[in-house]
Amino acid sequence: MDEKRRGEEWQIDDRVVYIHRNPERQDRVLGKIVDKSWGRDGRSLPIWRFLVVAEGETERWPADPEHLQGATDELIAEISQAAVVHSLVDEIEPAPDMVADPNVFPESPPDPTEFGPVYASEMREYRKRKRRWERDQEQADSQEKP
Repeated sequence: MDEKRRGEEWQIDDRVVYIHRNPERQDRVLGKIVDKSWGRDGRSLPIWRFLVVAEGETERWPADPEHLQGATDELIAEISQAAVVHSLVDEIEPAPDMVADPNVFPESPPDPTEFGPVYASEMREYRKRKRRWERDQEQADSQEKP
């Protein structure tokens, strides 16, 4: 029985528009599909997974079918006229007059939409950093109390 996989309409070398996967950018870019492989999503349904490269760049980024749009003339014109979007990191950082809560781990977990070995590795490292931070907090609290 042949299963229908999500994303079958996309082929290698198709021009696409997607949200750039670099966490420091997060703007819509024009690029192309450079590789595709199949797997299963979080619900164990068949899916095609893609590697995309933005125009003028060489770094590949993973993308699922729902992250891709066909590169129509209207989208190409819209993207080429759009100003560069500022980094989301600027939005996340607290304003200078706001005090960050010292009892909250200052880092957010990796993006859960990226399943696979890269996500697992990033999550494992995130958990290690968080445990280390929690131990440091406990030690600091125990040293402050007489």
